[in-house]
Amino acid sequence: MNMKLTYKKLLMIVTTALGGVGLSVVGLPAAHAADEQNISKMKWSANAGLGYDGNAYRTHSGNYIDHSFARFPALNPNIAPVNQSGFFVPFDLRGKYLSNKGLGTSFSTSANADGRFYLEPDLTNANRYKLTGRLGMNNLLARKGGREEVIYAGAIVGRVKNFFYDRDTGDAWMVGRGADKDISMRESYKVLGLEGQYANEMGDIQYGVMGSLEERTHEDPVVSDNFSNTYIRFGGYAEAKVIAGSSLKLTYQHRFRDFKERNPRDLTGRRRNANGILQWNDDNYQASLRNKLGTNLIAYLDYSLTMRADNFLGYDNFAEHKFRIRLDYKPGDVWRTRVAIAKADVNYDNALAFNTIGQPRLTESRINANIRTEYELNKKQSVWVAADYSSADTNDLRYDYSRNQFMVGGKWTF
Repeated sequence: MNMKLTYKKLLMIVTTALGGVGLSVVGLPAAHAADEQNISKMKWSANAGLGYDGNAYRTHSGNYIDHSFARFPALNPNIAPVNQSGFFVPFDLRGKYLSNKGLGTSFSTSANADGRFYLEPDLTNANRYKLTGRLGMNNLLARKGGREEVIYAGAIVGRVKNFFYDRDTGDAWMVGRGADKDISMRESYKVLGLEGQYANEMGDIQYGVMGSLEERTHEDPVVSDNFSNTYIRFGGYAEAKVIAGSSLKLTYQHRFRDFKERNPRDLTGRRRNANGILQWNDDNYQASLRNKLGTNLIAYLDYSLTMRADNFLGYDNFAEHKFRIRLDYKPGDVWRTRVAIAKADVNYDNALAFNTIGQPRLTESRINANIRTEYELNKKQSVWVAADYSSADTNDLRYDYSRNQFMVGGKWTF
């Protein structure tokens, strides 16, 4: 396809310019205007702590029958999961260099690293991290009063490390007749891409559009599907005041994922070479209502709808409805508490529990709740404590779990 050839040429240019840096992408940076002065500055922050995870591998809480073994009569389908808990070190490191060339133009370079490392040897397969690097340029197109029209364009490079493990045991995922082929690396990947964003204001309305193109190159397990894919997304947002102290933000994003080798499932839940190559098209709609309740408290009401369609028979099609409440409470200059509670329900069109014919339609509901309290020691240092609860309630018991995490740490900003 001609578009793909053009994308590949662009990516080759980026590779030449940035060669060798390895990092991963989660979102676009906010477009910001450059002052009309020639200024360069560096900012960085470090956030780290110690945490306890009550269910490191997101293991189901009781024994169950794995109906996916129906195709393998020699295997024992009676599963007795082993819940494993322990301590970990969460971290989030960020650095940004801004070079302002004046006349409304600035160049920015940023690098982020975040993840967690477990301290017990039996939990190392739960380790994960991602590295993110960006190089971009902001241009101030217009400024009138306090309003600015800004455009951003840049390159992204990345590295994500995730282990693909057996949730019942925490062991690396193995395949093959003798379960002797290790494919635990297949969810780790490198990212190389381009991104852009446009932001403007019109009266009390702020709006913008964004887009990105990424080539995600997964580690190849050889004996199983390679997850490498081209990932494209684009969309826009608009935010406006509703009444005094309240604003509404609407967001739309389309995401397209074109896999290189992975096959889609047919309506029996099987992946076959004859099914072709998998593609996913996701449409995401979000609405967020921000309410300022007095001088110390801000409340957010969020709703998100995600709809997925695959390019084959629709086995992966679903609609996810997610509701979330967020509270941001700051009673003074040094204390701040954030609370969030979210619930998501996923309605699958055709997917089966255990991906096995004869099983009922797949059902899934997720809950996440977290709280974080931070105390500011000074303008550059703070300490925090946090707690997080997450669960998935599904009739595919391989992925049914609940987990509690508790953390304490510090943050440094310069």
